[in-house]
Parts: sequence; C-alpha cells; structure tokens
Amino acid sequence: MMAQTNPWVARESRSSLVQLSRDLVALDAIQLELARRPRATRLRLLAAEACQRLGALPEAADHLSAILITEPEHVEANRRLARLLCELGDASGALRCWRRVSARTGEEDATALADLGMALVAAGRDGEALTLLTRALALDPQSAAAHCGLGLVQYEHERWREAVAAFQAAAILAPESAVAPFNLGLALERLGDHREARRALLRAAALEPHDEEIQSALEPLLVRASLVPSGEHAPESGPAIRGELHSFDLFDLLEFLRVQEKTGSLVLSAPAGVGMLRLERGLVIGGSAPRLRDFGEVLVRRGLITREQLGHARSLERDATALAAVLLRERSIEAGALSDVLFRMTLHITSQIKQWRQGVFAFHSAPDTGFPIGFNVQQIALELARVEDERQQHAEPSCGGAT
Repeated sequence: MMAQTNPWVARESRSSLVQLSRDLVALDAIQLELARRPRATRLRLLAAEACQRLGALPEAADHLSAILITEPEHVEANRRLARLLCELGDASGALRCWRRVSARTGEEDATALADLGMALVAAGRDGEALTLLTRALALDPQSAAAHCGLGLVQYEHERWREAVAAFQAAAILAPESAVAPFNLGLALERLGDHREARRALLRAAALEPHDEEIQSALEPLLVRASLVPSGEHAPESGPAIRGELHSFDLFDLLEFLRVQEKTGSLVLSAPAGVGMLRLERGLVIGGSAPRLRDFGEVLVRRGLITREQLGHARSLERDATALAAVLLRERSIEAGALSDVLFRMTLHITSQIKQWRQGVFAFHSAPDTGFPIGFNVQQIALELARVEDERQQHAEPSCGGAT
C-alpha cells in the first residue's frame, strides 16, 4: 500500500527478498550435501522446509517421501508430508501419513487424532472422521482442528447451526487462522444471516488478503443486486460495490476495501446529506461530509500556509485531496503537518457518516493517483473509540461524597 512512500513496507519487501535469497542459497548447499549423503534425514527435512518456503510444494513432498522410504514411521516427516499432500489435493496420501502418525503416537494423542480426522473429512469419509474428531475433543476440548473438522462434517450434512457452533469455537481457539472464520461465513450465509456472514468473511479476508476463495465468497455479500432494477444489468462503468446503509457496518466495508487494496470513492447518500471517502490502495486519503470545514481555510487559520499560497493552489485544484497534492508538490507545507489536518478531517467525516442508518452507498473505482498520505481503517476506528471514551469520561459525574 503506497510502497513508494511507506518505509515500513519497503523494509518488509527488502526483508522478503533477503529471505528468498537465503532460502535459495541454503537449498543449493543442502542439495550438494545430499548428493553425498542422500539418506541424511536432517538434511531432507531442511530441504523440504526450504522448498516449502519457496513455494515448491511437490519438491518438498519428494524430500519428505525420501525419508519415509528408509524410515516409514518417522513422525515429523509423516506429519509434514500429510499437510503438504492435503495442500496438493492428495487426500488418500495424507490419510496414510496421518494413520502412521496416529499408530506411532498412540490413540490418546489428541493432535494426531484431530489431524487424522481432518484427512478423513478431506477424503469424504465423514462417518470415520466424526468418530475420531469426537474422541479428539474428548481428550482436548481446546483443539481448534477438531472443532473445525466437526464443523466441516456438519456442513456437509447441511446441519448449519451445528456447523456454525463448531466453527465459532475453532475461530476463538485459533484466532490467527483464516480457515475457521471462512467456513463460519459460509455456514452463516446458509442460515441466511448475511450480516454476520460478512463479518466472518471479512475477518478471514483480513487474515488472508490475497486468498481468491475467500474474496470470491465475500464479493456477493457486498454487492447488492437488489439495487439494480429487475431485468436490468448494472452498466459496466457503474459501481462494482453498492448497497443499503442499514445492512452494512462502515468499518466492515472499509476493511474489505482495504484488504482488496481498492482505489476510488465510497459515496454515501442519506437523509442527512451526501458523504464521500476517497481511498488509495485501500487507505483513506480524504473525503467530504455535511458541516465539514473548508480544508484550505483550516490550513490558513492554523498558519500552515498563507492565503496567497492557498489562492495559487486553488487556481490549479479545488478538491481537498487534489489541493493537498498541489501544496505538497510545491512544498508549501510540511507533509507531517498536512497529514495531521487530513487525519482530523477524515475522523470528522467518518464519525458523521458512521451514524447514518438510512440511505445507500456505492463504491466507484478510479486509477491510482500516488497520493502519499493515507490512513488505515483500524487507525481511524481506534482513534474514534479513544475520543468517544474520553467524551464519556468527561460526561460522567464525579463520584464524591461527604465524609
């Protein structure tokens, strides 16, 4: 997101490239040593790990399979190969690996039982899976994998409420995983609870922003086909995302646009007026709302620019965001000072339109502009929550009494 102006993103990109280079160098060294010692188990495990980080999953699976030729009961190799085979779509192979793990570790190993149950689910053997997953939960009620597996079995049998309960438990126990909220969203959609389905899928999308399956499940929930007259099709140049304000939480919608790195304008129309938020690659960069003070006049009153500088900038651009870009380009204002004013303006806009319950919204895509200042939706939400907390504290009467 705005990598050209965000040093943290630039550092993360450089770090990823450095790690990629290290993995390639390490793999070359390991391969040379394996040519001399092809049965070295530790080298095979390291090679599989490097291949997996590089995205070479079949090659990683080959290294783990080579270990199992001489050590068929090797627990770590079987466990890692089972997970890889699941990703590669080989449910039967994964099932064989999990059975070896379960036999080696014993039936009282809840993790092995849960993993074996998940492999059985993937293989379509729901009855056997249900038995093992139930036993795994009896041993370890905190097993996220077992809860998720049970949810998948219930989902396949169209027991939507039971599936929702299982996926909710899994999501609580494994908050860093997108699997449970994704499946929870699908189950809630089947129940007709579109609002909570959106929330669950948005959580999944935030955890895995580039997962196409999650995005394809989420998109229909954010597009309100009912707004297009029956028998007609929305024009291709029209908004791709639109809906009714009472059906959506503003921050949920902004979070969706953030994870998809959308650029354009989110326009909201309500009895209170018309509001708009501009986004650049998912970050909020400005907007407008009723009762919003004139952006240029605020800068002048604060002494950040002169009236002459404002007049010159306005001769080139009138829109607040475009005006800010002109002032930055001509070095009429420091980026930090401008960012502070834009953030306060964004908070004012967001706090207004978040209260609107009646009306409609539409997102209109636009090309990137390269505007260097933007605000994350979490940053906005946290600041608004802080301001509201302070307001409530000041409104509360003091707790004093006679002694």
